Amino acid sequence: MRINDAIRKAVVFLGIVDDKESFVPYGTGFVALWPTQIPGGYHIYLVTAHHVLKDIKSSKRDLIVRIDGRDGNTALGRIAAVDEWILHATNPLCDIAVIPFVASPETFDFKGVDLTKNAVSAEFIEEYDMGLGDAVFTAGLLTRHFGISRNISIVRNGNIAAMPDEPVDLGDLGQQEVYLIESRSIGGLSGSPVFLSAGPRVRKGMFVIDSQDDIERLLGVNIGLFQVQPSSDRARTDEADRRDHFLELMSSGIAVVVPVERVIEIIRDTPKLIEHRKKQLQASPPQGRA
Repeated sequence: MRINDAIRKAVVFLGIVDDKESFVPYGTGFVALWPTQIPGGYHIYLVTAHHVLKDIKSSKRDLIVRIDGRDGNTALGRIAAVDEWILHATNPLCDIAVIPFVASPETFDFKGVDLTKNAVSAEFIEEYDMGLGDAVFTAGLLTRHFGISRNISIVRNGNIAAMPDEPVDLGDLGQQEVYLIESRSIGGLSGSPVFLSAGPRVRKGMFVIDSQDDIERLLGVNIGLFQVQPSSDRARTDEADRRDHFLELMSSGIAVVVPVERVIEIIRDTPKLIEHRKKQLQASPPQGRA
């Protein structure tokens, strides 16, 4: 399945610069757009998984974003310190972090996801009967191959394995309402956007092609692998002397996706970001297309 190349252009890499002045990637981020009252204008944000930022903070180095430039090369930029990123106000364990992002579309080659037009909403789920088995994909970082002159983001496909109907035990993150998707995840994909694939799907018990909605929609943010827990996931038929550490090395094949609603709640409802948008409009015109 081919995807719209604009999806990959919404992806950036987050990391540090080491002692050799080389970029060391830690995880994925992506550009999200929130429209202004002025037609065609957007406020621009970066979104990632909070644990990616905490890992970078532990390195005691500056947080760096790697983004493609229109000159054909990547650019490295120092951005807001980890502690300045905005978290969810009412769910402190929600593994999502957001920060306003200033980048000129004339200088940098990026796109953004419009959270008011291209995101999965409760209304969309109801109207299009979205559910188990629907195809999804994610675009993000492969740490061993992330590009030299350009960011190279990989694309991984899968399907919805569980809807966020009930909270899931995520260990240190507590009980969270998340999607589980059948798609193997790797460390670099943390913070990457996950999209519902466009095209044919089962709707109200019938296989249909939704030609009126032939676009990819942001489902949420990949925050990592649903780890196999030897104590709870070992089948009763497993050999009694089987070593737990073999299971600890296993991937469950299930990735955890925080619903896009949490991102929208942070951007829409956080007083600090509301005030920032007001000041941004007063100080200068909106940043325009992205």
